[in-house]
Amino acid sequence: MKTRFYLLILCITLLGKQLAVAQCTTCTRSYTGVGSGTDFSSLNSGETLCILANVGNISIDQNKTGIRICVAPGVTWTQTNALAANSISITVNGTFVLNGGLNLNGNSTIAVSAGASLSTNLTNINAGLLINNAGQVTFTANSAVTTTGGSFTFANGAGATLTATAPPNFVAGNSTTYTNAGTMVFSSLEDSEANSFINQSTGVITVYRTFYNHGGFTNNGLLQTTCVPAQNGTLGCEFRTGDKGAKQFISNNCITVKGTVNIDGPIVLNGLLDIATGYDLSITKIVTGTNGRIVVNGGASRAANDGRYIGTNMRFCDRNTTGNRFDTYSANYPNDQAAIVVDCSPSACSTCPTLAVTAMPGACVPATNQYTLTGSVSFTNAASGSLTVTDGVRSTTVSTSGSSPQSYTLTGLTANAASHTVTVTSSSTACTPASVTYAAPASCSCSLSIQTFSQSGCQANGTDATSADDYFLVTVQATAVNGSGRYELVLNANSDGSGGTVLNAGGTAYGQAVTVGAGRQLSANNSTTYPITIRDATNTACRQVRTTVAVASCSPCESVLCPKVSLTRQ
Repeated sequence: MKTRFYLLILCITLLGKQLAVAQCTTCTRSYTGVGSGTDFSSLNSGETLCILANVGNISIDQNKTGIRICVAPGVTWTQTNALAANSISITVNGTFVLNGGLNLNGNSTIAVSAGASLSTNLTNINAGLLINNAGQVTFTANSAVTTTGGSFTFANGAGATLTATAPPNFVAGNSTTYTNAGTMVFSSLEDSEANSFINQSTGVITVYRTFYNHGGFTNNGLLQTTCVPAQNGTLGCEFRTGDKGAKQFISNNCITVKGTVNIDGPIVLNGLLDIATGYDLSITKIVTGTNGRIVVNGGASRAANDGRYIGTNMRFCDRNTTGNRFDTYSANYPNDQAAIVVDCSPSACSTCPTLAVTAMPGACVPATNQYTLTGSVSFTNAASGSLTVTDGVRSTTVSTSGSSPQSYTLTGLTANAASHTVTVTSSSTACTPASVTYAAPASCSCSLSIQTFSQSGCQANGTDATSADDYFLVTVQATAVNGSGRYELVLNANSDGSGGTVLNAGGTAYGQAVTVGAGRQLSANNSTTYPITIRDATNTACRQVRTTVAVASCSPCESVLCPKVSLTRQ
């Protein structure tokens, strides 16, 4: 039997490695974790290293050109030493942790497959590197990240995610190229003279604090700043375009901004710029376009200096200004406003999901005074991902990859008859959440009261000459609010009320008195006291403890001092 078991384990192991190799083919060398070294400097140009087991630092010859490395599914490669290579190609089907620096000669590629991940604490990438992401890429450094020079390219595919919320700022510098068809999330983002940064129609770029552009940027999807105060750094909440070079900012779709908008560099606006309530708009350079629209929902709007808002069918709305036009407009171009069409129709971007939530509280459980909440979340126009359902400190997530509605469950909520609000939110704080209120069930916490607790005198047990079996009785009468209907008298219960010896087997109905101790469990010996736990028969947390007083022995004489006397008739 053992032989068969070991053969089964061996077969499973070999099958796992075959599946891993299936995505890492034509391996010149392989790291399997069993008797494998980590020095692969003997690899020649064009050869492939397959990493089939978890590994730390590896070494290769940086003078060899075109070495390929493949990380198998389910495998983690953690490189904390600097990785020096010449035109290397890395395919990640598992997890690649790059935390030791990167020194590249020539053009190199890191391809992250769907379901795979790359994380790195690099703060400066200035090499010829293409990161082709179909999975998850995370920048983990707590200081600013700069990518510049060397023709650095980041291609984020549909369904892929780039996360850079740990660095206080992420800089897409000169000679870099970015494309996004999936999701990118930044604490703050600066397009600093990038060759091009294109957010495709399926792309969503979320910036928590400040978006600053003075490079080539084209938005065909959703670009949003959400003003999340807990992020690193001291940057405020701002959307800003600068005028440092000839490259241009163009938006053909939707921009939503929680923050001040400063257009200090010329832009082309062919879509919507929606500015949240409480934030101002300042235009000091030309804004032009076709069918562009700006909506200021509750702040001041001005065009000053060289600021202009012109083009074909350019629409505008300042919701808290009379006439819904700019509060002030540049004196250099006083006739511009006449051509602006006022349009104050609803302006929410269609990429935000429409949400609804239901809530149904369950019954209070007396043992815990808690209840379970169940309900469903309905959604339309939701991107693939998850929504968060929150009730106070309790939260859970529901997937939007399936059909609507999706059910949810929250456990461990305290029953207190209070009003509760359940909220469902999307990952974007710029999107409107949905909520519903309900009343929690009333408290069902058990409260036990004792009406009678009394002791009898000593019981001699019919053996006047022996005190060892003297005992006494205890009589108890208890009632309870939210009790189970019966109560128990227990010797030697645990500190939490559980366990112990039940003196009234099966329990006694609340309100009825019960006398225990007839089994001589309570000795009358002038010294012993007994803590007796009076507890609910099903909820041991509902209890009180009373302690008896010592009862003196009541046998009138001892056998040595009082020998038996008999009378014999002569």
